[in-house]
This record gives sequence, C-alpha cells and structure tokens, in this order.
Amino acid sequence: MTTWYIRLGEDHHLVGPEGLVLGRATDADVVLEGGNVSRRHATLRIDGDVVVCTDENSAHGTKVNGLPLKAPLRLTHGDQITVGDHTLVVLDLSLMDRRQAPTQKITPRRD
Repeated sequence: MTTWYIRLGEDHHLVGPEGLVLGRATDADVVLEGGNVSRRHATLRIDGDVVVCTDENSAHGTKVNGLPLKAPLRLTHGDQITVGDHTLVVLDLSLMDRRQAPTQKITPRRD
C-alpha cells in the first residue's frame, strides 16, 4: 500500500484513508491563509493506491502543475498543487530515498 504525503514548506501532512481538506476554514485539515483561498478549497482522497485531488468549487480555482483543475485528477509523486499563493508537493513515500522521507513535523488528520 502506498503512503501519500503533501509537503507545504517544511511541514508534511499525511493523506490518510479519510483524505484531507485544504482551505481557509479553521477546521480544514491543512489551513491555508489568504483572500484567494476558499474555506473549503480542495480535497485530497485515497483511491486504491493513488491520491485524487478535487477542486471544491473554489472561487479562485486549484491548479495542478500549473494547469487549472477542471475535474478530479489522479496525482503522482512530485505533482504540485497550487491553492491561492500556496504550493503543495505530493509525495509517494515508496518512491523516496530514506534521506528524503519526511522526518520533520508530520501532521496527522484532526479528529
């Protein structure tokens, strides 16, 4: 089974079976500040061994690798998700060298 993370700066967020919500709302799994970030901007969910990104009808849209996200999209290791002024990098732990694996702050989903 593949273990997926997203990296935002130095922080790594595990994409677990429940998925992750990216947005401005304080109850989002990954809180992103900015007027160009919707409260519930985008979601990431696991589908088998892949992670899928969906824009949640955000006002300013979501981009993957610089292209507007028009429909749910399967992501791969190294893909870049842009939400407002924030860029998050998708990481597949199975493809990473041990020296590259997340060792800094890993933020689990909030319950």
